[in-house]
Amino acid sequence: MGVYIIYYGDSVVHVGNTRKGKAGICQRLKDHIYGRSSFFREFLRPRELSVRMGFSFRYLEVADARERVLLESLACGLLCPLHIGLHIVLD
Repeated sequence: MGVYIIYYGDSVVHVGNTRKGKAGICQRLKDHIYGRSSFFREFLRPRELSVRMGFSFRYLEVADARERVLLESLACGLLCPLHIGLHIVLD
């Protein structure tokens, strides 16, 4: 259970959360890799990108559901992932 951030270089491109512990993060990343996520469909596919192409991630375990959602919202607000809003730029 926790919040994860996907980076491309130094840029944050996605913030998400998972409810199923360490196994959940593995499944969630597989969803992004194999095209079973909105992040893939809306951000990666149009740019002909894959999570396997130079992306990295960080993960923080957060057991409490409310804290997990609040942390995800805070991370989105502070880090402003590229696929949210209008500033989509990849170097």
